[in-house]
Amino acid sequence: MDLPQKLYSLLKEQNPKESKRVLREINDDLREILINLILKVSAGNQKIEKDLAEAFLADLDLLATIRDVNFFNHLLMPLIKNERTLPVALFEKWTEPKNES
Repeated sequence: MDLPQKLYSLLKEQNPKESKRVLREINDDLREILINLILKVSAGNQKIEKDLAEAFLADLDLLATIRDVNFFNHLLMPLIKNERTLPVALFEKWTEPKNES
């Protein structure tokens, strides 16, 4: 396990189903420092970014059973919003084709 994955798992509860939350209770400043460290260490490393993405997806499945808004707002969102995005319109994909007769 690489450093970013270790830091990411340090921010999470060890047994979330028992504690009924995913995000570990931790000082806000320390959490922010760890998130920034994860972002800086993993930036540009495709293997680490892929491993973190897989961990995010697993945690999204966990959030379906344990509603932890703090985990989503204070850990996942800061990590995800760092990614570049490309706006895409899918309007044509879901509209009916026009019959031009």
